[in-house]
Amino acid sequence: MEAMEERKFNRLLKVSFTPPEKIEMSEQIASAIRNLKKVQDDLATVKAQFQSKIKEHEAEIASLSERINSGWEMRNVGCREVRDFNTGSVYVFRDDTEELIEERAMTAEERQPELPFKETEVETPAELPAPAEAPVEVAETALPTEKEELPEGKDWNV
Repeated sequence: MEAMEERKFNRLLKVSFTPPEKIEMSEQIASAIRNLKKVQDDLATVKAQFQSKIKEHEAEIASLSERINSGWEMRNVGCREVRDFNTGSVYVFRDDTEELIEERAMTAEERQPELPFKETEVETPAELPAPAEAPVEVAETALPTEKEELPEGKDWNV
């Protein structure tokens, strides 16, 4: 029997890095830092976008709550004006509820009733003609002057 026996196995022991290993790990650290920074920037962008959306919803909720609590809001509502020439007053009514919302004295301008003109539409040409490039000559018409005699039976004042 032999007095010595040998076997191979692994054990966890301290190993110092070689210069090429240190360079490789430094490059990996730099890459990891860049990746971390990019992800952090992306997170900040997404957070800002969501924060903006959150603020929009909060503003909508606040506006609706205020409208509900007050029970009213300002809207454009159709109205009609009635001029009473007998009393010299102007009355303004809401179209939706027929409520009288204003009563006041007529101004001097309002005391003048509007004349009943028939409304007609004025037709406008679809396209105006282009200006002439060359000047247009206008032929002179022979109109009698004061010194010239008018033909008999002709009325020039028409």
